[in-house]
Amino acid sequence: MNRLKYFFPALLAIFFSGCGLNDNVAPVPTYLIIKDPKVLKVNSTGEDTHKITDVWVYSDGQLQGIFPLPAKVPVISTGEESEILILAGIRKNGILDEPAFYPFYKAITANVKLEPLKEINIPITFQYSENCKFDVIADFEQVNLFEFDLDLDGKAGLNLSAEDASSGLKSGKIKLENANSVVEIGSTQLFEKLSIISGNAYIEMDYKGQAEIGIGLVTYDDLNVAGMLQYKVVVVPRDKWNKIYVDITDILSAPRLRSYRLAFGFTVPAGKETGEIYVDNIKLVRF
Repeated sequence: MNRLKYFFPALLAIFFSGCGLNDNVAPVPTYLIIKDPKVLKVNSTGEDTHKITDVWVYSDGQLQGIFPLPAKVPVISTGEESEILILAGIRKNGILDEPAFYPFYKAITANVKLEPLKEINIPITFQYSENCKFDVIADFEQVNLFEFDLDLDGKAGLNLSAEDASSGLKSGKIKLENANSVVEIGSTQLFEKLSIISGNAYIEMDYKGQAEIGIGLVTYDDLNVAGMLQYKVVVVPRDKWNKIYVDITDILSAPRLRSYRLAFGFTVPAGKETGEIYVDNIKLVRF
């Protein structure tokens, strides 16, 4: 009896201990290696500059997470084939804590067998969706598409320059002569709104220089027939070429909107006397 008294508690302890160990076994991952993002260069979509900062990764329709690039993405190994879907991640409006996937880059898909501890390299070359519409593609190689004078000073605000370029041979240059200089320009072409409710719409732009830049639109409706200037973001000076993606979906979705043009404003930052700014690869892309 004394032996049985101690045997059964010991047996129960072994049983429950075994169950706990099995429940806590960590799943073994497969690793997806994702790095060096590119954008396919096609004449109809302009230059291939980008600022893809991270990737949104799905496995069989389930979001695995958002991963800064370069990334080593763990996915639970099943031994089976999985459909991997990768979206290009950006920082919307240039704000670090506003991650978003760029809706105009097509998702990359790959069928991958998820084997334990295997590392699988997935090349990522994104391309624009066939459904994209480009109101503006400005590479400044031959023509200046921004000759509309918003500040009404009668001066040419932007000139083509071969001094520096984000890609190609030329860019647009703005020179601010003194601390109080302001240059405001718009796209020469006026664009008509095609529907009451618009889809996604973004402005892309490469830029560098010693000035603050307002990026937005001049919008026209029944109440503002002369146009209303709206800057969506203001970016700070950059010594090296940078790219920004500016979400203007809300502006183009306004129900009274009739037409619009791109708008940019350039000012000398506080403490500076002059400034030179270069812009390149400006696009207005929408669905």
